[in-house]
Amino acid sequence: MATSVATVKYGTYTFATVPQIGIRDNKKLLGASTFGNGNIERSITLKGKLIGVDFNSVQTKIWALQAAFAKAGQALYIHDGTSIRINNEIVQPVSVEIPEDWHQYEAEFTIRLNYFPLTDTHYNPITVSYGSYTFSPIPAMGREYTVNRNSEYASRDSTKVGITLQGFIDKGSVSANFTEWNALVAALASDGLLTYGPFVQSVRVNKASYDPDVTDRRLSYNLGFDYDEGVGVDGVKKMTSTRSIVNQERVAIHHIPFVDDAVIQRIGRAGAQITANGSVVADTIANARTAAAAEIASQFPSASGSVETQRNITEDIDGKRVEWSVNRFYPIPALTGGVYGGNPVFS
Repeated sequence: MATSVATVKYGTYTFATVPQIGIRDNKKLLGASTFGNGNIERSITLKGKLIGVDFNSVQTKIWALQAAFAKAGQALYIHDGTSIRINNEIVQPVSVEIPEDWHQYEAEFTIRLNYFPLTDTHYNPITVSYGSYTFSPIPAMGREYTVNRNSEYASRDSTKVGITLQGFIDKGSVSANFTEWNALVAALASDGLLTYGPFVQSVRVNKASYDPDVTDRRLSYNLGFDYDEGVGVDGVKKMTSTRSIVNQERVAIHHIPFVDDAVIQRIGRAGAQITANGSVVADTIANARTAAAAEIASQFPSASGSVETQRNITEDIDGKRVEWSVNRFYPIPALTGGVYGGNPVFS
């Protein structure tokens, strides 16, 4: 039985003398604690000699070596004489170093290459899914809470919770990775249920993107979702409400010839104008309408003789939002005293 010969090849280039081989794995794990599934970058170092009979023959081999490793993304094959250790993995040259020397009979070289080894072994301590799609490997998840307020000192409305999923797909080839990505995008076509172990929540889809890469080994992605917490009564998520009160006193101003000062004559009250403005966002447009109607009613005092002079209502059906601007006239001012004022002031 013939003895196998150790062989090292890069693309179509075969090393005449098998070089020394060094291997180092650099793990780039995801998450703030760097404990989530991540890339394993494998660095291969080839160190050896090019031997010739004279300076020209050594230089010829140097140029042939450089020409071979000027090609990116070639297959690396390593056979140690007994077993195949690397079987045509696609690698990327990082550096080719040939130290300065006379190179009369030999030239040393050091070549560094990188690739991402694929593995089916992932750290999946929990089940992560969106709708019918199950993530493997599981992504890292982050949450951000944003409290809605109309102004710095306003009462708080509901809280918007943003969720970010960061992970990767490694199915063995570009086409397989894109097939998996398309399956994920199909699941994201509608809002649904996100499960991250014990965390289960109905969410809205905001974004889905993957990082620039050739995706021959891995396709790294980022997903964004959000949902609401602290939703108020009748599904109200956010409300703004203001009103303005205008009380008028009718007066006549008389200018008497050759007298410096004017004379003011009180004619009587002109009634009051109350204008209510606001908006509400709810979980349904029906609840938004109900909440808007209740808030509008609360802004106007009950008084006989009042008349509604204007009502503008704007509905955003998709946004489940209602805006209003309503004006009422009161022949007898319904709000007086304190900040609203009382009898006319003469000084």
